[in-house]
Amino acid sequence: MLRGLRRFFTSLITLLASSVVAVAIFIVQWRIFWAGDGALGVTVNSALLIFEALLLLFALAIVELLVRRAIKLALKVGTVRIGSPEEKQADRVLWHFDLVTTSVIFFWGTFWLPAFAAFFLLEPQWPIYLHGTLLVMAIIGTNWQEHRLERVRQACGYSEGFGRLTP
Repeated sequence: MLRGLRRFFTSLITLLASSVVAVAIFIVQWRIFWAGDGALGVTVNSALLIFEALLLLFALAIVELLVRRAIKLALKVGTVRIGSPEEKQADRVLWHFDLVTTSVIFFWGTFWLPAFAAFFLLEPQWPIYLHGTLLVMAIIGTNWQEHRLERVRQACGYSEGFGRLTP
């Protein structure tokens, strides 16, 4: 029950934080759009795409760092039996796995609205295609990271069973 309550509050906080960050990103997009051409020495489309690419790289870098940390810790601790003295280390590994999952959910919750809005803010065809390519890269990157983490999770014995993560 305590774990379910913790997951609920984590999801709630993640949803609220991602909403605030999404609105901030959306405001930056609109400011760039309304600044017009030449405000920064580049076109509106270029500024929006550069902003979007930087956000994508930032998000993927954070997810990559969290995945590497979780994998390193899981391989270091290994499989631990319930009730053993190393169970606290296994709980730490599970916390890192949950952190990666929560961060991916946070980034998806944060970026879906600004990504959808960019299709309306970009005007010629090539920026829309480039925007679509960045979205596909984000989807492929996060799915690849999640599958990579799940393979390590299964290999180290940290699987989800009967609604409870058990080492």
